[in-house]
Amino acid sequence: MAAHTPSTAKLKLLHTRPTVQNAPSTEDATRTALEDIDFTGDLGKLAAAAYLSEAPAQAAPPATGNSFTEQPILLPPPRPWTPRQRDQAAVEYGGHGWPTVVQQAARPMALAAGALLLCLVSGHLLFRSRHRRPVVAAIPAISIPTTLRAAAEKPSQMMGHARYAEAQPHELVEVRGFFRREQLRPSAAQALQQMQQAADADGVRLVVVSGFRSVEVQSELFFESKAERLQTAAERSEVLAPPGFSEHHTGYAVDLGDESIGQTGLTVDFEHSRAFEWLQQHAAGHHFHLSFPRGGFVAFEPWHWRFEGDAHSLGVFYGR
Repeated sequence: MAAHTPSTAKLKLLHTRPTVQNAPSTEDATRTALEDIDFTGDLGKLAAAAYLSEAPAQAAPPATGNSFTEQPILLPPPRPWTPRQRDQAAVEYGGHGWPTVVQQAARPMALAAGALLLCLVSGHLLFRSRHRRPVVAAIPAISIPTTLRAAAEKPSQMMGHARYAEAQPHELVEVRGFFRREQLRPSAAQALQQMQQAADADGVRLVVVSGFRSVEVQSELFFESKAERLQTAAERSEVLAPPGFSEHHTGYAVDLGDESIGQTGLTVDFEHSRAFEWLQQHAAGHHFHLSFPRGGFVAFEPWHWRFEGDAHSLGVFYGR
């Protein structure tokens, strides 16, 4: 380590060295004496500040003594400081105007490290952008109402019968039946009453054997009769629609009989009655249509007629 640097607080400064009166005084002796003297503390700091500012040497004030003569010793011109010495002095004694040698050396290293880090980050981002999987927006689930889902899952045809919506109680009115009070939609009930009156005028007594029938009642009739008669579902469906597929659910269908001859049992013999003959000639004039004629998939039912006299009824039977 270099000797007499400001970091060790060993400073050359103005000093009065006592000498013998007859001792020689030369610059070499002064320099040698100064090399051996160290000053620390506040005095050293003040001297360092004076030395850093390269202040010109000043003569020390004369000192008085009894047995020695005192002579001033001038501080020699300051030696040139190396950059390292100047930086260390600036840091240790509060001067922050010069960067240290370490700082000067660290600058290019920091710049190189920053450039390397920037390259790494840029390369990583570029790699991710090229190999990123395409983002597919999540498709929101479509909520399907329960009624629509149920309708989509149910077939529209079964064993030759079409599916029909069930009429609600507030959509029905009562009509006179042969065994009990029956229910129909208002338009069908009004047309039926007019048709009965016209048949009475011709001497034919049309009676209502069955009108509206709920899905629940249809289910009981279908399965109980099937079991009692030891029939398969296909055999039973030839004479009675499966539950959910009966025109009676709509409120537009009626089973008719001839009261004059007691044909109220819903048999094929109704085909030979005066009532059936009259219906063939006049039912269309009252907007009633035979649902299951001969030759169809479903067995012939001469007693089963349905009303097709308004837009709603047409939509129910033909709007598919």
